[in-house]
Amino acid sequence: MRKSEVEKVLRRTQSRKVAKFGIEKTASDTLENEGTLIQFLGHLFEIMDTQDYNRTNADRNRKIVPHSKHVNPGTDAIRLRDGKFAGAIQQTISSDPRNNHRKLDGKTTVRIPKGTVPKKHRKPTRIEESNISRKQLEKRAKTGLTKLARKGESNECA
Repeated sequence: MRKSEVEKVLRRTQSRKVAKFGIEKTASDTLENEGTLIQFLGHLFEIMDTQDYNRTNADRNRKIVPHSKHVNPGTDAIRLRDGKFAGAIQQTISSDPRNNHRKLDGKTTVRIPKGTVPKKHRKPTRIEESNISRKQLEKRAKTGLTKLARKGESNECA
């Protein structure tokens, strides 16, 4: 059976807890703890946004490739156009990227969930809206985490 996106993210963000308490307990704790849930949503957004962007832009030879190692605290991925570097990407669920991204150099594009673009933002910051909404993200996370908490498995694969 394929692991769901939700399970992969939970194992990545909470690996020590999963190893110690198991997937069910860790999923249940993540649902109950607001701070852990926000961190979890951020990682899930990175995965869902990358998959959606790559799927919708495949015909234009554009894709987002996540960093294999987090060496730059200001970026999560790079954008490739025709196989060549076309810019850095920071994916965040924050509706106000000004507060979270002081490390951005003005060339990095910030991608945030659909419907959360702020009215005003720092001018050098480029903001792109994802096709994934915050509501879709929360629904996927809560459905998957609830199933993991109950059964230890989730079939929330995209």
